Parts: sequence; C-alpha cells; structure tokens
Amino acid sequence: MSQLADMKNAELLKLSGIGPRSVEQIRSAVRKFKRNRTHISAAHSKE
Repeated sequence: MSQLADMKNAELLKLSGIGPRSVEQIRSAVRKFKRNRTHISAAHSKE
C-alpha cells in the first residue's frame, strides 16, 4: 500500500513540478486516501 502512495507522490510531483507546500497537501490527501481504502485493501489481502 505504501508503494502505491509513493508512486502517486512521484507521479503528482512529475506532473505539476510543484513546491514543498503542495507536497504537504498531497501527503495529507494520500493519508486520507489510505485511511479510506484500508478496509478495502485488507479485504483484498485476505483473498
């Protein structure tokens, strides 16, 4: 799951060439995304 988050961070950084302030926004967004998806990925790993 962290690999996916790292990939997203790298993609977003590449796409917009953004600064540190936006990186923080992305990180918090990724954190929210991961929290929302936790139960879904847990179900997947059991299968």
